[in-house]
Amino acid sequence: MLRTAMLVLLAEGPTHGYDLLARLAGLGLGAERGALYRTLRSMDAYAEVRSWWDSSSMGPDRRIYSLTAEGRRRLSDDLDELRGQEAMIAILLDRSGLGASGGAAR
Repeated sequence: MLRTAMLVLLAEGPTHGYDLLARLAGLGLGAERGALYRTLRSMDAYAEVRSWWDSSSMGPDRRIYSLTAEGRRRLSDDLDELRGQEAMIAILLDRSGLGASGGAAR
């Protein structure tokens, strides 16, 4: 889920790792810094992102990440898979009697 969430956030525009960490936390997907950067390196190895150093006079240099065409293809595939899982989860919740509210059926 972390990789897919990162692809979604990068589809919104280029950003740096610390920003990704904060935005992931806002999605309820708190990630450790090490896991985030390992995932970014993996995404770079698969050409899903590209990165470059951005120099700033206001602080340290930051590596900026942006989505590539391959990353957009992977995101599309991931979202298709999530839609399928969403449908299956809805069916299971409905059949369990718990429904979307999570409460027990009476």
